[in-house]
Amino acid sequence: MLTSSSSELMNQGPIVFFDGDCLFCNASVLYIFDHDTQHSFRFCSQQSSFGQRVIGEHGPFGDTLFLFENGRFLKRSAAVARIARGLRWWHRLVGIVALALPRGLLDLFYDAFARHRHAFLTKAASCRRPTQDFLNRVISE
Repeated sequence: MLTSSSSELMNQGPIVFFDGDCLFCNASVLYIFDHDTQHSFRFCSQQSSFGQRVIGEHGPFGDTLFLFENGRFLKRSAAVARIARGLRWWHRLVGIVALALPRGLLDLFYDAFARHRHAFLTKAASCRRPTQDFLNRVISE
């Protein structure tokens, strides 16, 4: 069960839960961080103790990125579209267009990509030292 401090974390704005063992997922988190002009998204590895508590209480979410926002969980293409709408203007456009497409079709593409995501980025080009701003937005409890 989530502790009161965990519940407080859940209510402090949107949280992107990602596979911390996946290089593509980690690169995606950095991309979201770099393009989140409102600094609204926070990040949590699914492998962290907090991530495991959330998954244990509200999951399973499968092998997918998911987003917690406004008391609800979004996963797969719904999470990606919502995240896109929270980024810079052209990402918002992509997120809005995604809403017009059938969710089942988008999830089919998402699932196919997710199954092979480890093959897309097998080695980090370089290690990026996290800034304090980034670390402030990571939930690592």
